[in-house]
Amino acid sequence: MSQTVQDVLQSAQYSSDGTLYSLLQLHPRAVIVAASIAAEVADPFLSMIVDPHETTLIMPSHLVQEFEERLKGHVLGQIQYRLITLETVLQPTLIGLMATISKALADQNISLLALSAFSRDHFLVPADQFDQALTTLNALKNPF
Repeated sequence: MSQTVQDVLQSAQYSSDGTLYSLLQLHPRAVIVAASIAAEVADPFLSMIVDPHETTLIMPSHLVQEFEERLKGHVLGQIQYRLITLETVLQPTLIGLMATISKALADQNISLLALSAFSRDHFLVPADQFDQALTTLNALKNPF
Protein backbone atom coordinates (compact mmCIF):
# COMPACT_ATOMS: atom_id res chain seq x y z
CA MET A 1 0.00 0.00 0.00
CA SER A 2 1.29 3.46 -0.91
CA GLN A 3 1.99 5.97 1.80
CA THR A 4 -0.04 9.15 1.82
CA VAL A 5 1.00 12.49 3.22
CA GLN A 6 -1.96 12.40 5.60
CA ASP A 7 -0.97 8.96 6.92
CA VAL A 8 2.64 10.01 7.44
CA LEU A 9 1.73 13.25 9.21
CA GLN A 10 -0.90 11.63 11.45
CA SER A 11 1.62 9.10 12.75
CA ALA A 12 4.67 11.38 12.59
CA GLN A 13 7.17 11.31 15.40
CA TYR A 14 9.88 13.95 15.43
CA SER A 15 13.21 13.83 17.20
CA SER A 16 16.04 16.25 17.78
CA ASP A 17 19.48 15.83 19.25
CA GLY A 18 19.69 19.21 21.01
CA THR A 19 22.76 20.18 18.98
CA LEU A 20 23.35 23.51 17.26
CA TYR A 21 24.44 23.18 13.62
CA SER A 22 26.36 25.49 11.30
CA LEU A 23 26.58 25.68 7.52
CA LEU A 24 30.00 26.03 5.97
CA GLN A 25 30.69 26.85 2.35
CA LEU A 26 33.92 25.48 0.91
CA HIS A 27 35.57 25.55 -2.49
CA PRO A 28 33.88 23.12 -4.92
CA ARG A 29 37.03 20.98 -4.99
CA ALA A 30 37.29 20.74 -1.20
CA VAL A 31 35.56 17.37 -1.29
CA ILE A 32 38.43 15.36 0.19
CA VAL A 33 38.88 17.80 3.08
CA ALA A 34 35.15 17.82 3.76
CA ALA A 35 34.92 14.03 3.55
CA SER A 36 37.85 13.58 5.93
CA ILE A 37 36.19 15.90 8.44
CA ALA A 38 32.91 14.02 8.01
CA ALA A 39 34.74 10.77 8.74
CA GLU A 40 36.20 12.18 11.95
CA VAL A 41 33.04 13.72 13.37
CA ALA A 42 31.65 11.34 15.96
CA ASP A 43 28.33 13.13 16.26
CA PRO A 44 25.39 11.33 14.72
CA PHE A 45 24.46 13.97 12.14
CA LEU A 46 26.58 15.64 9.50
CA SER A 47 25.77 16.42 5.90
CA MET A 48 28.05 17.09 2.98
CA ILE A 49 26.68 18.38 -0.31
CA VAL A 50 28.88 18.73 -3.35
CA ASP A 51 27.80 20.58 -6.47
CA PRO A 52 29.69 22.37 -9.26
CA HIS A 53 29.63 25.67 -7.32
CA GLU A 54 30.60 24.68 -3.80
CA THR A 55 31.04 22.02 -1.17
CA THR A 56 28.76 22.51 1.80
CA LEU A 57 29.21 21.02 5.24
CA ILE A 58 26.46 21.04 7.82
CA MET A 59 28.10 20.14 11.08
CA PRO A 60 27.75 20.63 14.82
CA SER A 61 28.63 24.24 15.61
CA HIS A 62 30.83 23.25 18.54
CA LEU A 63 33.17 21.41 16.17
CA VAL A 64 33.74 24.19 13.65
CA GLN A 65 36.65 25.72 15.58
CA GLU A 66 38.27 22.29 15.99
CA PHE A 67 38.46 21.84 12.20
CA GLU A 68 38.88 25.49 11.20
CA GLU A 69 42.57 25.11 10.37
CA ARG A 70 41.69 22.58 7.66
CA LEU A 71 38.81 24.66 6.30
CA LYS A 72 40.91 27.19 4.39
CA GLY A 73 38.82 29.89 2.74
CA HIS A 74 35.54 28.65 4.17
CA VAL A 75 32.51 30.86 4.70
CA LEU A 76 30.64 30.24 7.93
CA GLY A 77 26.89 30.85 7.81
CA GLN A 78 25.61 33.39 10.29
CA ILE A 79 22.63 31.36 11.50
CA GLN A 80 22.75 28.41 13.84
CA TYR A 81 20.23 25.66 13.23
CA ARG A 82 18.56 22.85 15.14
CA LEU A 83 17.84 19.48 13.61
CA ILE A 84 14.40 17.88 13.44
CA THR A 85 14.22 14.32 12.11
CA LEU A 86 10.98 12.77 10.93
CA GLU A 87 11.26 9.33 12.51
CA THR A 88 9.21 7.54 9.88
CA VAL A 89 10.50 5.36 7.07
CA LEU A 90 9.36 7.16 3.93
CA GLN A 91 8.68 5.62 0.57
CA PRO A 92 10.57 7.35 -2.25
CA THR A 93 7.32 7.62 -4.21
CA LEU A 94 5.60 9.76 -1.56
CA ILE A 95 4.32 12.96 -3.16
CA GLY A 96 3.56 16.22 -1.37
CA LEU A 97 5.12 15.74 2.06
CA MET A 98 7.77 18.40 1.64
CA ALA A 99 5.25 20.81 0.11
CA THR A 100 2.92 20.38 3.09
CA ILE A 101 5.69 20.79 5.68
CA SER A 102 7.30 23.68 3.84
CA LYS A 103 4.00 25.56 3.54
CA ALA A 104 3.14 25.05 7.21
CA LEU A 105 6.53 26.41 8.31
CA ALA A 106 6.44 29.23 5.75
CA ASP A 107 3.02 30.28 7.07
CA GLN A 108 4.74 30.71 10.46
CA ASN A 109 7.64 32.62 8.85
CA ILE A 110 10.10 29.81 9.66
CA SER A 111 12.85 29.09 7.17
CA LEU A 112 13.63 25.48 6.37
CA LEU A 113 16.63 23.58 5.10
CA ALA A 114 15.37 20.14 4.11
CA LEU A 115 17.63 17.12 3.69
CA SER A 116 16.49 13.71 2.62
CA ALA A 117 18.31 10.52 3.47
CA PHE A 118 17.49 7.13 1.98
CA SER A 119 14.50 6.54 4.24
CA ARG A 120 14.05 9.61 6.44
CA ASP A 121 13.74 13.35 6.11
CA HIS A 122 15.67 15.83 8.22
CA PHE A 123 14.89 19.51 8.68
CA LEU A 124 17.16 22.27 9.86
CA VAL A 125 15.38 25.29 11.27
CA PRO A 126 16.86 28.41 12.85
CA ALA A 127 17.67 27.58 16.47
CA ASP A 128 15.63 30.50 17.79
CA GLN A 129 12.54 29.16 15.97
CA PHE A 130 12.98 25.50 16.90
CA ASP A 131 10.14 25.30 19.45
CA GLN A 132 7.73 27.06 17.12
CA ALA A 133 8.75 24.78 14.23
CA LEU A 134 8.20 21.64 16.29
CA THR A 135 4.81 22.91 17.45
CA THR A 136 3.88 23.67 13.84
CA LEU A 137 4.94 20.21 12.65
CA ASN A 138 3.04 18.48 15.42
CA ALA A 139 -0.07 20.52 14.59
CA LEU A 140 -0.08 18.87 11.15
CA LYS A 141 -1.22 15.67 12.91
CA ASN A 142 -4.57 17.28 13.60
CA PRO A 143 -5.10 19.93 10.94
CA PHE A 144 -8.64 20.74 12.10
